[in-house]
Amino acid sequence: MPLRIRCPGCQALSDIPDTMVGQKLRCKQCQKVFQVGKPPAAKPKVAEPPAGPAKPKAVEPAAPPAKHKAPPPVKEAAFVEPIDEPIAEEEDGLQSRPDRKPARHPAPKMSAKPAARPREPRRRLESSSALKWIIAGVVALLLVGGGVGLAIFLSNRDDDKQTAEGKKKEAGKGDDNKGENGGNAPAKPQEQQGIKPAPLDQDKVLQADQAIPLKTLNELKGATVFIRVKAGPLSSSGSGFLVRVDGETGYLVTNHHVITPLRRGLPTAVTAVFWSGTRKEQSAPAVVLASDPQYDLAVLKVTGVKELPAPIDLSQKVDLIETMPVFMLGFPFGQALSTRRGNPGITIGKGTVSSLRTNEFDEVAFVQLDGDLNPGNSGGPVVDTKGRLVGIAVAKLRGTRIGMAIPPLELNRMLLGRVALIATQPRRVAGGVAEVDLRVRLIDPLNRHRTVQAYYVRADTIKEKPVAGKNGTWSALPGASSVVLEVKGQEAASTLKLSAAEKKTVRFLVQLAYSREGTTVFTAPHSIDVDFGTPVVIGPDRPPDPVVVTAPVLGGDQIVRELPSAVDDLCVGGGGRFLILHLASQRKLAIFDVNEAKVVKYLPVAEDSVKIAACLDKLIVILPTANLIQRYSLRTFERESSVPGPTSSAVAVALMGSASRGPLVLLAGKGFGQGEQLFLDPYTLKPLKEAKLGGGVWDPGQSFWRISGDGRVVTSYQPNLSPQGHTLHLRRGDSYKQTGLSADINFAGHMAPGPEGRFVYTARGVFTSEGKAVGKLGSYSDGSRYCLPAAEGESFYLRIDVPGFPHGDRARAGKLFVHLAGEDRPLAEVAQAEVPVGLNTWGREPFGADKHFYLIPSAKLLVVLPARQDRLVLHRLDVEKLLAKAEYDYLVVLSQAPRQAARGQTFAYTPVVKSKKGGVKLKVEAGPAGMQFAPGGKLTWNVPKDCAEKEVDVIVSASDASGQEVFHSFKLGIVDKAE
Repeated sequence: MPLRIRCPGCQALSDIPDTMVGQKLRCKQCQKVFQVGKPPAAKPKVAEPPAGPAKPKAVEPAAPPAKHKAPPPVKEAAFVEPIDEPIAEEEDGLQSRPDRKPARHPAPKMSAKPAARPREPRRRLESSSALKWIIAGVVALLLVGGGVGLAIFLSNRDDDKQTAEGKKKEAGKGDDNKGENGGNAPAKPQEQQGIKPAPLDQDKVLQADQAIPLKTLNELKGATVFIRVKAGPLSSSGSGFLVRVDGETGYLVTNHHVITPLRRGLPTAVTAVFWSGTRKEQSAPAVVLASDPQYDLAVLKVTGVKELPAPIDLSQKVDLIETMPVFMLGFPFGQALSTRRGNPGITIGKGTVSSLRTNEFDEVAFVQLDGDLNPGNSGGPVVDTKGRLVGIAVAKLRGTRIGMAIPPLELNRMLLGRVALIATQPRRVAGGVAEVDLRVRLIDPLNRHRTVQAYYVRADTIKEKPVAGKNGTWSALPGASSVVLEVKGQEAASTLKLSAAEKKTVRFLVQLAYSREGTTVFTAPHSIDVDFGTPVVIGPDRPPDPVVVTAPVLGGDQIVRELPSAVDDLCVGGGGRFLILHLASQRKLAIFDVNEAKVVKYLPVAEDSVKIAACLDKLIVILPTANLIQRYSLRTFERESSVPGPTSSAVAVALMGSASRGPLVLLAGKGFGQGEQLFLDPYTLKPLKEAKLGGGVWDPGQSFWRISGDGRVVTSYQPNLSPQGHTLHLRRGDSYKQTGLSADINFAGHMAPGPEGRFVYTARGVFTSEGKAVGKLGSYSDGSRYCLPAAEGESFYLRIDVPGFPHGDRARAGKLFVHLAGEDRPLAEVAQAEVPVGLNTWGREPFGADKHFYLIPSAKLLVVLPARQDRLVLHRLDVEKLLAKAEYDYLVVLSQAPRQAARGQTFAYTPVVKSKKGGVKLKVEAGPAGMQFAPGGKLTWNVPKDCAEKEVDVIVSASDASGQEVFHSFKLGIVDKAE
C-alpha cells in the first residue's frame, strides 16, 4: 500500500511503498537525508446506527471531485531514493560553507583609500528595514555562485510553489472556482480582481501569465553563458551573459565572486560555454578585463568564437516597479543538473520584483526579487517579459524566496569606466617641497579612459568644506592646480609637487577628473597629510628592483604555500629574490617572490617540456618544439620578445646566472657525442660569437649542468659514468676555461656553484671555483659533508649529514645544518625541514637536492620544496641570531651590494659586516679608479659621465681584531640612468 511522506528539509511530498518504512531516504530535490518512521496507528471506527431512507433529490450533472477529497497523483518515490550512508558532497552540488563577502583586490603597497565616485556611493544595506535584518543576524545575505568553493546550502521552495501547478490545473473545476452565479464560470478579468492594468506600452504592471516571445527567448538563451572556473584543485561555476560582440570577439558580464577563487594565489582559468548543454555548444577561454569587488561585477573577453550569439541590448531601459514579472536565466547547481555528465542546459526561472532598495541619492542599489535564485545563478541576467535587462543575479536571503539583483545602472557605469582607488606615498620631502607619488586604479574594461587628471590644493585655502550635490555629483576644487596622469592598462600614475613654508603637517585635497559620455566627472576629494618638518627621501617603488631582497612578514616560524601541481623544474632569478617554478601539467610558470613570501604571478607556456633560465631582471623561456626563445621582464612579468631559436637542434640545457646580466648559455644535442653550444645576450637575444666553453660540450642531454649566480662558473658531470668527469668552466673574458677538481675524487656527485662564484658545493664537501678543497671533505663512505649553496650570497651554506653513504638509505632521511662560510662547525640544525631520503654520492637524481633547499639570508628565510614537490615550506631562519649564539669567532658580510651605478652620479654602499671580536676594517682591493671608503664605512664612487665600461668588478676585503679576513666581491653594471 502506498505511503505518502513529506521531506523534512524542503517539505516536498512523495509516495513510497510501505516496504520502505524504516529505511534511510535521500530527497532528490534538496539532498536531505532522513529516515521514514512508522505511520500512526489508525483509530478504530465506532459503529453507527443504520440510516433511514434517503430523501429523493433532483438529479444534477456530476461535478469533478473537489481537490481536498482526492489529492493529485504523485509519482511513486518522485523525490526520494533509498540510501545506506549520508550523501557525499559532489564537485558541483550544494555544499555548506560559512558566509563570506566578495574577495577584494589587494591594495597597492601604499596608504590607499577607495576613491568616492560621483553618483556611485557605496551601497548602504542599512537603508531599509529588510536589510537591517541582515545586519541584525536574523537572515544572512548569501552569494549564489555555484560549484566547489562557491556553492552554498540554501533552503528549498515553500509548499505554495510545489502545489502551484496543481492549483492551476484545477482552475475552473468544481465548487472551488465558481463565479458569482455558481457553475464553472471563467476567471475574472483583472479589473474584477482589484488590479488595474496599465497600457502595454507603459510596461508598469503586466499580467502574471505573460511569457517572453519565442524569438526573444531564443536570443536570451543564446546570450546567457555558462561560466566555469578552475583554480588549482578547486572548481566552481556560475552564469554570465553577452553584452557586446565584435566579429569573433565577445564581451561578457558576470559577478566578481564567480571568477574569484576562495584561495588566493591559485592559477585561475575561466571558460565561457555558449549554448551550454546543446548540440551547438562552444567553449572558449575568457580573460578578465576588469573586476569590481565593491559592486560584485566583472567583465570578461573571449576571442576566436565563430557565430557568436546576439548580445543583450543594454540600451533598452526598463521602468522598474514592484510586482512586475521577471525571468531569471542561468545555470543553477552547475553540472549537477546536467543529464549527460557534461555542461548543463540553461534554466529559466520566474519571479516578480518585490522591492526596489535605494541609496541616499534615491538611486536603485538593489532590485529585490521574489523567486528562486540558487547556487550557479550568480552573474546571470534577470529580464522582463520583453527581454529587457532588469538586473544581474547576485544573492539570496537564506531560507526565503527573496533574491537580490544588481541594477543595470551599475553595469553601465562600470562599462563606461570609473576611478576605483587612489593611493599616495611621499617620495621626497625637503626644503618646503614634497614629491608625492599618486597612483590610481581604474575599472575600465573597454579602455575608454585614456586621460585622467588630478586636481590638488591646500585644504586650508578653501573657505567652505566640499560636499556632494543632491544628485551625488561633485564640483571641481576651487583654485586647484592640475596634472595629467599617465594611463597604462587599468592604472594611472603621476607625481604631485606640493609646497609649504611651514615646518608642520599640512593637509592637501586631491580630486580626480575624467570624461564620461562627453561630461567631465569629478571624484570626491581625497586628503593627503604631508609633514614638512620631517625630511623624507624614499626612492620610487616602481618598478621594483629585482635584486632588493627583504624579510617578509610570516604568520609563524613555518608556513606552507600550496601549489596547484607538482614542480617539474625551477630556476632562481633576481639575485635570489624569485623562484621560477615550472608546472608542466598546468602549462604554467609560477613566480614565487621571496619578499612577498608567496606566488605573485602565473605565466602560461605553450609547451610541456620548456627550458627556463633567469638572470638579474629577465626570464628566458625556451620552447624546444616550436624552436622559439621568449623573454619576460622580472620587473613587470610581461613578455617582451619572442624570436626563433638560433639552432635547428632541440635545446637540452639553458643556463643563466641569477644575479648576472648574462650570458644565456644554450646547449643542444642528444645522446653521446659532441654537442652544440650557443651564447646569447639576454637583453637582445643576439648571439655572442666570441663566447664558448673550453674543451667543448659532450653529451649535453646526458650531463647535469649548473651555473653560478654571477654567471662566472659553469659546472658539469656525468651522473651515470665512472669516473663522473667533474668539470669546472671559469669565465675569462668572453669565454670559459675548462678545469676540474684538484682532489683525488671521482665520485663527488652534484656540483652546484655558489651565487658569487667563489665556491662549488658537492656531495663530498666544498671546493673553490678553481677546484681546491675547502675544509673537511667526506670519504667514499662518509656522507656527513653533503653540501649545498645558498640562493643568495656565500657567507652561509647548507650541509646534510646523509645516512647510508655512498648508496643512500631509502628508509632514513639526513639531518640539515646551517654553516658559516669556511667553518666546519654548524651554526644550527634545521630539525623541522624535510630532507629527501636516498641521497648518495652519485647525484643521479634529475631533480637534485640543490633544487629542494633555498637559503636566503637577507630574507631570514629557508624555502624547502619537499619530496612531493607540490608545495613550498617556508622556515624562518635568522642568521644574525644564530651568529650571536656562535661559540667561535666569526667575521661575515651580511649585506648584498647594489648591482648598478649611473654615469654622472655618485654610487654609495655601506656593507654590513658582523664580527665577534670587533675592530672591523674595510679596504677596496679591486675596483674602478676613485672608489674608496669614507669615514663610517660607506663605499663611494663618483661615476664619470663618460665612463666607457658597461660593467666593473669590485672586491672589498674586511678584517677584524682576531686577524680574520673575508672578501666581498660583486659586479656593478654601468647605466645612463639609475632605475
